[in-house]
Amino acid sequence: MGTDGSVRALTAFQLNIMASFAQFERSIAKERQAEGIPAVKARGVYTGRTRKLTATQPADAREQISAGVPKAAVSRRLGINRTTLHRALHATQTSSDTGAADLGKLTTRVLGHGL
Repeated sequence: MGTDGSVRALTAFQLNIMASFAQFERSIAKERQAEGIPAVKARGVYTGRTRKLTATQPADAREQISAGVPKAAVSRRLGINRTTLHRALHATQTSSDTGAADLGKLTTRVLGHGL
């Protein structure tokens, strides 16, 4: 064989086979993880991501901001990024507008995930 089309075709075939095996292994790993998480949660070991703020901290931050403290200073005091503070403030404002009864659930949803 030389550098003709058959070598390139064989190389592409081998790469496709390896990619297929890698994809298959990854899907198996995902399935195992999905099966294992409920078992670990039942034992109380898997708690998820830790929350950046408690349920009362967004209200305290809002009071400080209304007293004239810059948002950057408030976020530094809380040890969080300004984006996290903005999300928390928006979430608490939205919950008061819609009359959401449980701020803890809202705080968990907004501040506990996807930051």
